[in-house]
Amino acid sequence: MIKPNEIPKRFWYVYIVLCADDTFYTGMARDMKRELYELNVARKGVYFYDHPERTPVSVVFQERVPFREAYAKLCYLRNMNKCYKKTLIATKKWPIGGALRKFIESGHEIK
Repeated sequence: MIKPNEIPKRFWYVYIVLCADDTFYTGMARDMKRELYELNVARKGVYFYDHPERTPVSVVFQERVPFREAYAKLCYLRNMNKCYKKTLIATKKWPIGGALRKFIESGHEIK
């Protein structure tokens, strides 16, 4: 397991894409152009490989942040329901009341 303190400060994209079947897929990537290619054309991952009807996808939310924050936000996004994701897409503000910020600033190891 990689400890966040051992990773140099690099920026990552945390993103939400809208799939053709009206579902959301969340992820993080260093290069968004390459990631979109892999999701649409190469059908990266089981989510798209087993269900080709989910492509094409379009990016509805993306944010560029350091790795530690990106990983924490990705973990949080994957636990959000669709209603909260729609709110985040519409407002571009994380609807969490500081819980995510405390997690990021706490310095605990991400599991």
